[in-house]
Amino acid sequence: MTPRGFMTVEEIFESQGQKCDSSGGFVDAEIPLYNGKEFETTSHFYKNGYGPNLQTVRIETKDGFIIEGTQKHPVLVMNKFGFVVWKQLGNIACGDNVCIARGMAKWNENSHLSSAEAKFLGYLIGDGTLSCLPKYLHLLILILILFLLICLL
Repeated sequence: MTPRGFMTVEEIFESQGQKCDSSGGFVDAEIPLYNGKEFETTSHFYKNGYGPNLQTVRIETKDGFIIEGTQKHPVLVMNKFGFVVWKQLGNIACGDNVCIARGMAKWNENSHLSSAEAKFLGYLIGDGTLSCLPKYLHLLILILILFLLICLL
């Protein structure tokens, strides 16, 4: 993920004035990417091909997450001893535990979502339901007030 949110590899190359084509090799590219803890700037990107003839591996986890990349693309997995290690996508097999970052923020810095709107959405989907039970009535009233404020602003 970049500071501008999720970007395709093609968008990343184009932002650096590079073509995302079938030529291989390293390309100078200083791009801040999220490493799971913080943003870290790359020095290079590696082009290993692009286009309809590029063979990729597509894996779907039991939870419905989809990973697609080249055979050699490195992916973090937890091995049978409980250690997190890199494994090439083409070598991943049934039973491997792929590490997937599910808690990463998906809103980018250019989002037009205000803090009030974000709070409102959080109240709506926080537990997956809205309830009119007496013990939750104060929350329902708060949600309605927030909704009205957002609509009026």
